[in-house]
Amino acid sequence: MSNPWSGIEKPSSEFNVRLVAERHPIRLYWGVDSRGHYLYVIDVAEPAMPARGALPDLEGIKIASAIQNGRGKIVLLLNETSNWELFHALCNDLTSASANSYKVMHQYE
Repeated sequence: MSNPWSGIEKPSSEFNVRLVAERHPIRLYWGVDSRGHYLYVIDVAEPAMPARGALPDLEGIKIASAIQNGRGKIVLLLNETSNWELFHALCNDLTSASANSYKVMHQYE
């Protein structure tokens, strides 16, 4: 299994990202933050953002959300990069499960 985060340079601030799939209906990104944590970033229109209380609590993964300039971002941050294979499987499941969500996600744009 190839580590999709290994080719992303650790930035001095914020985070760097790379698009997961060019043809996916949602903008999904692999990312690395300034501390070297692995990220999975979901970018959606602001009205499609879930309420903060609706985001799950996950063991070993922090979830944050933010809205800026009419766009929402949900960021999953892996606490321990040594668990990247499990995180990768979760991210791939999210990518696959959302592949047919074009109408749902883009009705707000």
